[in-house]
Amino acid sequence: MAARDKLTRDIETIENETAAAEKLVHSRELDLKMKRDAATQARLDLNDVKTERETLARLLVPSHGEDYPAIVDSLIVTPGYETALGAALGDDLEAPTALDAPVHWKHIETQGSDGALPDGIDVLGSFVESPLELKRRLNQIGVVEKTEGSRLQQYLQPGQRLVSRQGDLWRWDGYVAACEGTTAAAQRLEQRNRMNALTHEEVSLQESLEACLVAEQNCLLELTSAREDEKRLRAVWREMQTQLSRLRDDLNRNERASHETQTKLAALNAAMERCQQDLSDAQEQAQTIVRTLDEANGQSSIDLGSALSQAQENAKSLRSNAGQKQAALAAITREQQIRLERIGAQRLELEGWRQRAQDAAGQCETLKTRLLESQQELNTLADLPARMEAGRQQLIENLEQADKLRQQAADALAEAETTLKDTTAALRQASAAVSDAKEARARTQAKQEAAQERLEEDGKRIRETMNVEPEDCLALAELPPDAQPPSLSEVETRLSRLKGDRERLGGVNLQADDELHELTSQRDNLEGERNDVEQAILKLRAGIASLNREGRRRLNEAFQTVDAHFQKLFAVLFNGGQARLEMIQSEDDPLEGGLEIIARPPGKKPATLSLLSGGEQTLTALSLIFAVFLTNPSPICVLDEVDAPLDDANVDRFCTLMEKMAGETETRFLVITHHPMTMTRMNRLFGVTMAEKGISQLVSVDLETAQSFREAS
Repeated sequence: MAARDKLTRDIETIENETAAAEKLVHSRELDLKMKRDAATQARLDLNDVKTERETLARLLVPSHGEDYPAIVDSLIVTPGYETALGAALGDDLEAPTALDAPVHWKHIETQGSDGALPDGIDVLGSFVESPLELKRRLNQIGVVEKTEGSRLQQYLQPGQRLVSRQGDLWRWDGYVAACEGTTAAAQRLEQRNRMNALTHEEVSLQESLEACLVAEQNCLLELTSAREDEKRLRAVWREMQTQLSRLRDDLNRNERASHETQTKLAALNAAMERCQQDLSDAQEQAQTIVRTLDEANGQSSIDLGSALSQAQENAKSLRSNAGQKQAALAAITREQQIRLERIGAQRLELEGWRQRAQDAAGQCETLKTRLLESQQELNTLADLPARMEAGRQQLIENLEQADKLRQQAADALAEAETTLKDTTAALRQASAAVSDAKEARARTQAKQEAAQERLEEDGKRIRETMNVEPEDCLALAELPPDAQPPSLSEVETRLSRLKGDRERLGGVNLQADDELHELTSQRDNLEGERNDVEQAILKLRAGIASLNREGRRRLNEAFQTVDAHFQKLFAVLFNGGQARLEMIQSEDDPLEGGLEIIARPPGKKPATLSLLSGGEQTLTALSLIFAVFLTNPSPICVLDEVDAPLDDANVDRFCTLMEKMAGETETRFLVITHHPMTMTRMNRLFGVTMAEKGISQLVSVDLETAQSFREAS
């Protein structure tokens, strides 16, 4: 009992520790997610800063040749004063310090001191680190507020000027120029300062990224440790549950042993009572024997001695038996005490089982109630089968009677239908016979009338044609009076034939021979032309077949070449994955089929082009376009905003692929884009700027030359 209670407490402790471990794992997972998000954001910020810095590095190129770098490239300006310096010096900042340059700055040692600026004015040279050639000029330029320039202009000495941080200019000779925007030199200085700031920011972001990565790694280690602790605690909990199950099985076995021990104890108690009774009987018997010995003084000592020995042996046997019984009783008493303690410890669990028994008893009462209701319903429906059987028998009898009546009615109906059928057939035959007789009579009358009309017409025609009576026709035909005249059909057939021959003969054509020769010549010409056309058709078909064969061959070769380039370029642009081109609907003739693109980006299943995302479709389309382009490269390739739907990583792959193709094919790519990363990877930039309002200018920057200038400086 104590072991089970201790194990139960240990299980509760392990469960609490497991819950705490789960909370710790959840907390570590949240921390890891936060650290990863922070590292991702730091990486993105670092990439943005690096891209902007590289872009500015490519843009900050000297405006002169390599031998004459502008002085502006050697200046370091305090942030915020770039516009003031640009307004003060303007295009003079583009001049170099080389003495052999046509226009240049030169250092001159002054014999005396230059005029000092009015009191209270900051010197621009204090905000600019410049070469010696520009020191004298900067010391004669003051920086004032925009509202103080006009007032202080009258105190300037020759060569001096004032500027504001916004770009306003006041010269000693009365010249005033309001700020109209940032000059190119000022923009350049601002970009240089921005690039310096980005360099420091990049270092800071790199350190922050490294710190985030270290924190992420530490958090990952802590999460791994927490998961291992949780796993270990769960294993311990399962082991303790197994031990608890074993203790419960032992408890059940002990309960069964306790019942058996109680049974044995009851039997031993009965045996002990019998032993005590035997002992009492033996003691009484010993007392009786002693009294008998006292009374039997007259007997011989031998008889008394033997009786005494027998009594002592009996007493010894009884004492030994009583000792054994007492030892067994003591052992049973100890075992009973142990069983009682176990039974007391198990009473609490027994109470639980009693409660369950009470609940089961309640459930039994409910089931008994339902059983009574079911029995009542069963009693109510007990005679239902008999009633249903009686009804079924009645229905069977009614059905048999109805079947007999139906059979009789069917026989009568069959006889009536047979009679009706015979009567109808006879009526139909009689009607048909009457109709046929009427039709025969009508036909006969019609034939008679027609024959009479033809006879009259023939007689009239004979009179008009032959000018004789019909009876005299035989004499006119030179037939004997007793001769049989030819049949009418033969006469009519011969007459029709003769009339047709006469009509076909027509009039005499004197040019028939010439027309025959002309038609023969035309026929021969047409036959020759037909033969030529047939030969041309055969040649054309042979040419078409040859072109189709050549087209299929070239198409297959081009398809294999384009497919190979496409697979290679797809893997480069996607940094992995597979893709292929397939001919569809072209089992017999590939010229009549279509083209299908099957692409599998890294980590995805193969799919058609329509199932990919926008960026993936763009990269796949670029792979196919470049694959076709590599099959037959051209000197110039124009790409218009092809990188618009791509992110920075994909743009970098696209630019790398384009640079590789430009080196392999000697093709010049003209890319129209607004993406900073793409612009930084180009050799030359072209753009349109509006230096003056309403006037646009074309600007060109050679990034490679600018890079070489920057490295030289």
